[in-house]
Amino acid sequence: MAAKIFISYSHADETLRGRLAVHLKPMQREGLIDPWHDRRLLPGDDVDHGISEHLESADLILFLVSPDFLNSEYCYDIEAKRALQRHEEGSAKAISIILDHCDWKNTPLAKFVVLPNDGKPVVKHPNHNEAFLQIAGELRRVVGSLDLSPSVISADPISIPQVAPKLARTPPRSTNLNIKKEFRDRDRGKFLNESYTYIRNYFEESLAELEARHPEIETEFRELDADRFTSKIYRGGEEVSSCSVIRSEGGMAGKWGVMYQSGTSASRNSMQGALSVDDDGQALGFDARMFDQFAGMGGFGGRERDDGLLSQQGAADALWERLIHPLQR
Repeated sequence: MAAKIFISYSHADETLRGRLAVHLKPMQREGLIDPWHDRRLLPGDDVDHGISEHLESADLILFLVSPDFLNSEYCYDIEAKRALQRHEEGSAKAISIILDHCDWKNTPLAKFVVLPNDGKPVVKHPNHNEAFLQIAGELRRVVGSLDLSPSVISADPISIPQVAPKLARTPPRSTNLNIKKEFRDRDRGKFLNESYTYIRNYFEESLAELEARHPEIETEFRELDADRFTSKIYRGGEEVSSCSVIRSEGGMAGKWGVMYQSGTSASRNSMQGALSVDDDGQALGFDARMFDQFAGMGGFGGRERDDGLLSQQGAADALWERLIHPLQR
């Protein structure tokens, strides 16, 4: 019997909720879990009733905790309050998954089991998939410990005829229902700002982890201003790789983008690559064509990529690969 999982989250964190769903999919295929969130409501459904129904029937309740989650009156005051009651009654288990830094320790959510380990936010892991893999592994253990046996109801031994349920027929329809989305300057600027912050955190955490894993390595991370940071890697006290990463709203990266410069010179005119913000008609991402051209010219051994746009993590991976390459060849 599959464990019913209710996922409570802010729509501002939809991308991370989607990544969690990817990591839970193997358990779903095994028939171990049946996850539910409000995006599964159908047009015309009563939202409050639908959410309440699934919250009351859930075996496991997951809170995707972030500043936006704590700011949401519905998530915090309605869903979390009822989940806490069910948790204390023993009728369901509740777990807090910390997505980003926020004041969760001073809320009732601190009473629940917290993931990832030690409450380190998902966004502070150099690789989000690493954090979600850890979370999925712990959830598998929790699901295995749940008692999902159906309750036995005493009744008189009266023979009740079994009637086969009528199966609802779903009318055939196309899955090709996407339409082209229009992205404005504000959308692109906001995406760039969020992506630059992601890349900055990615580099800072990756440098710290690199130094922790290799005793002979020392690293240095410096944030020069709101639009630029530098990274250095030393081996045995000698610098072996360094770079600057710059958020740009013009120049080589186009109107919006991120530029990469080998070394930490103050000059902004010696870029070795640029990732420009673009869209594919459905979502925003980074165009890596200019970046890959420079990779080949600069001798970095640029890797092959498909024609799609890079995600925030894909962009961070590409930039980090450029920095770490001298230590791997």
